[in-house]
Amino acid sequence: MNEKTAHINISNVFCAVFLFLLLCYAVPIKANDKETSLVFDSLQHKEKSNTDKINSFFASPIFQSTYVAVPLALNTLLYKNKDINFRQIRNGSIPNFRYHYDDYLQFSPLAFAYALKSFGLNGHSSWKQFNASVLLSYALELSTVMIVKNNYSELRPDWGGFKSFPSGHTAFAFVGATILSKEYKDQYPWISIAGFSAATLVGISRVMNNRHWMHDVMAGASIGVLATEISYDLTDWWFNNKTHNSFTVSKEDFLKEKPHYANLYFSYNVPLNDYPQRGNNNMKYTIHSGSSFGVEGAYFFNPNIGLTVRTKSDGYWLKNEDLTWAEDSLFNISSAEMGLVASYPVFHRIFVGIRAAVGLSYVAQKTIQFYMTLPKQTHLQYSFGIFTNIWTDERVFLRLYADYNHTILKVDSNTQPFSTFSFGTTIGLHF
Repeated sequence: MNEKTAHINISNVFCAVFLFLLLCYAVPIKANDKETSLVFDSLQHKEKSNTDKINSFFASPIFQSTYVAVPLALNTLLYKNKDINFRQIRNGSIPNFRYHYDDYLQFSPLAFAYALKSFGLNGHSSWKQFNASVLLSYALELSTVMIVKNNYSELRPDWGGFKSFPSGHTAFAFVGATILSKEYKDQYPWISIAGFSAATLVGISRVMNNRHWMHDVMAGASIGVLATEISYDLTDWWFNNKTHNSFTVSKEDFLKEKPHYANLYFSYNVPLNDYPQRGNNNMKYTIHSGSSFGVEGAYFFNPNIGLTVRTKSDGYWLKNEDLTWAEDSLFNISSAEMGLVASYPVFHRIFVGIRAAVGLSYVAQKTIQFYMTLPKQTHLQYSFGIFTNIWTDERVFLRLYADYNHTILKVDSNTQPFSTFSFGTTIGLHF
C-alpha cells in the first residue's frame, strides 16, 4: 500500500466510521417550554432562560457523547504527519523502554467497575442495564477497531506487523474508563478520574513501548469513548433509565469559581524563524514544524489570578539537502517553566485567559548524520499564551490554547534565536 492510498484509507475509513457514529445523535435539542413562555420584558428572566438553554445543551446526549471523542479524533488527524516527532521524543528520552504492564492494565477500569458493583456501590445502572451496556460497548468498540485495522494497514513503529492503527489496547481501556465514569462520576467523581488516568497510562505506554504511533492511541481513545457513550444512551432508552447528568452552573457560581486545571499538553509547533541557517562548512539547514508532549497545570489564588507550571518535550526535524533519512535528523528540546495565569469568564461556562511563563530549555548533545552537531546546551526560555476553557462537566474542561515560545538554539558553532508558535486542544481536569 503506497502512502497516497494509505492517506485515502485513513480519511475514508476512520472519518466515515466516526461520522456514522455521530449521526446517531443528530437529533434536535428539546426546547424548554416553561422558559420560552416567560414574559421577555424581564432581563432577569431572559438571562435565566438563556442559562437554562445552555445548561440543557451541555447536558444533551449529543454533547455529552462527543465532547471528549471529537477533540481526540481531531488530534488524530492533526498529528498524523507528526508521529515521527513524537517517536523522537520517545527515543530521545526512553529508547530502551520495554514493559508489558499495559497488556493487563487495559482491563483494570472494567474490573474496577465490576468490583464496585459487586460490593454494592450503587451507580447509574441496574445490573441488567450495566451488563447490557458493557456487552454493547465492547461490541461496538471491537468491531470498529477491527474494521479500521483491516482497511488501513499501518506498520507499527517497531516494525512488528501492519495492525498499528488504531490502538486496540487503548480503545479497550477507554471503554472501561467511560463505563466507570458513566456509573459513578456524579456521586464519586474521583472514581471517574482514576479510571481515565489508568486508560491514559495505557495509551501513553503503548507509545513508550514503541508499539503504536501517537495518532493510533488518540484514535483508539476516541473510539472507546464514543462507543460507550452510544451504548449507554441506547440502554438508557431500552431500560427507561431517565437518570442523566444534571450538572448545572449559574452565573454566580461561574464568577466565584477558581478555575484550577491540569492536563496533558499536546501541541503542533511552527518555527517562526524557519528561513535557512548556516552551520559549519557553510552548510544550509532549516528547522521544520514539530510537536510537543508534556503536562501542565494552574492553581488559582482567586477566581482570576493563578500560578501556571508546564514541563514538555518538543520534537523537531533539522533538514538539509544532504539529509535524506528524516528520523536521523530529529532532535528534542526539553523545557520546564513557571509563571502567572489570568482567567475571566466571558460567557456562560467559557473562561478565556492569558499566561506568561519563564523557565529553561535543554538539548542533549546529538550528531545529525555526521554533518551537524547540536552540543549539550541549556538556555533561558519564555512563553506567552492565550487559552479558552469550556466547562463541560463538574470536573472537566475542554481546553484550546495557543502559545508563543522563545529560546536559543546552537547548531554547530551557530547560536540563533529560536521562536515557535504552538497550538492544540485537550481535555483538562478541573479540581
